Amino acid sequence: MSLTPEEAEELFLVSGDASDEEWKDEQVLRDRLRKQAETYIQLLRPMTLTKDVDQGILNDVARASKLENGAPNSETLDKAIDIRLQTWNMGYRSRTLASLLANNYQTYALEYIDANGSYETIKYYYYLSIKWSWEYTSFDSTYEDDRVEIIRYIAMRYHDIASVAPTGSREQKRAELICNTLRDIAHEIAKRS
Repeated sequence: MSLTPEEAEELFLVSGDASDEEWKDEQVLRDRLRKQAETYIQLLRPMTLTKDVDQGILNDVARASKLENGAPNSETLDKAIDIRLQTWNMGYRSRTLASLLANNYQTYALEYIDANGSYETIKYYYYLSIKWSWEYTSFDSTYEDDRVEIIRYIAMRYHDIASVAPTGSREQKRAELICNTLRDIAHEIAKRS
């Protein structure tokens, strides 16, 4: 598993043909991250996966959690992820579902680290964890304190990427820069709430 060029651009917030200077430009990065954070926060989407939803859907979501809790292998975790993704793609969405998917993908990244997996695969799973974490911030029922914690969680995923990226690579440096910038943004949001 590896990122497409578009996913890599989304992860590192820089175009694939960007110069080394663009990879290091802190102010442009800060502006892009602030814009991204505000875009998600301002979506204020309502949760559509509520207790009023068809009982069959709720049973499927509960089954996914049971599968995950007893997940002895990746096949079982894949089933839990598939159920959650199907629920999401059917239009039943919630911050809890986004959070569970973010954590599932982080679990995969950690498993690949433990198994000495390839950097590309680990980066791919961290990308998915980050993507679902941003989704979490977009719901109208997400409190500012929760958003701050999720942005810190995202920062830590970039820290994790930096720790497994090839030493001295521009991806390592960019991930560190994004991590630090997200920490600053989380601090700014915390101060205003």
